[in-house]
Amino acid sequence: MKRREFAGKALVGFAALKMLGCASLGKKIELNRGMVEYSPEILKEKRSRPKGSMPMREIGTTGIKVSNFTFGSHMTKSLIPFEKEREFMIREANDLGINLFDIYDSSSHQFEPMGRYLGPIRKDVLVSVHATEYGSVYEGNSEALPVGKGIEKMLRVMRRECIDLVRNYCHTPDHENMKNWETLFKLKEQGKIRAVGTPVHFPHQLDPIIDVYPIDFVVFPYNFYHNLNYRGDHVKGVPKMVKKLRDRGIGVIVMKPFASEWFIPHLLQASKEIDETGGIRLPQAMLRYIINSDIDADTTMGGMYSLKEVYENIEAYYKPKIPKEEKMHLEKLRKVTKVIADAVLPKHYRFLKEWGPDGSNHQRKTDLA
Repeated sequence: MKRREFAGKALVGFAALKMLGCASLGKKIELNRGMVEYSPEILKEKRSRPKGSMPMREIGTTGIKVSNFTFGSHMTKSLIPFEKEREFMIREANDLGINLFDIYDSSSHQFEPMGRYLGPIRKDVLVSVHATEYGSVYEGNSEALPVGKGIEKMLRVMRRECIDLVRNYCHTPDHENMKNWETLFKLKEQGKIRAVGTPVHFPHQLDPIIDVYPIDFVVFPYNFYHNLNYRGDHVKGVPKMVKKLRDRGIGVIVMKPFASEWFIPHLLQASKEIDETGGIRLPQAMLRYIINSDIDADTTMGGMYSLKEVYENIEAYYKPKIPKEEKMHLEKLRKVTKVIADAVLPKHYRFLKEWGPDGSNHQRKTDLA
């Protein structure tokens, strides 16, 4: 079965069907509202193991050396039972050069199984987490723990002496997570955390944090469509935000390389319509876009749901040069991406629009490089 044929068969759980036209392409793109749930069929898809070596980078000036690509442990409900397949994926990723695993528990309870999967290679791998996974990140969570006790629980569950990267989402003095900063830096002094950072959902959230706290790294969205220095062509030039981070020795970590799980199935469908030859491997093209941009990220965090996706994504780092055909393909895909964003992004992911070419930051030229 061809890759693009399988993409349609392995994805289930669409809500409402919608046909959207794109005059500049002379095509109608078939979209489905709502997040797509992966079918277990995707675990059976085959692909050859890539050959090469994974580049390594330091997170800012922390001394922490990480793979240029990070394994995101996001998990869908339908795939949770397949622990044997999941463990093999993780071990393969590590064997192929990935040493950083981002454990975002959400509702899929990943800490305990990830602790088991990483146990035999514990000394060879690093982990990153959200500070409030056992706390206020869940509204109305009756079992919420203070951030300090939450970190202690993560350490126990995963049988680790320290957590390498911990991020705290908090950017205003009145935010409920503001009290967490002092606790996190104390835990860092105690050796239970190696680096403390923050995710940024909106560019204006950066200054109130890095001007006050000794942040080690910042995580922000970046991909072929959602980025701070979009020019309508292949990105060159470092945005002021990134330069500011580099000047302060703060690490640069990219998230949402595939524009979020709400986007990628629709982008794959649109890509298939645009690329009639079937020669473009969209995930690799999207990753090479980031690799070849002047953002020069220390690492890029991307979720993976199958062994084939592990092999596919890692190969982009083994073969980082972006061909002309991939650049042109992404340019065409941008023309329908805004339509897709308006159709499928849920409210809690609308912040991504701020990073696109129509976001307010692109309308204010002073925010660009």
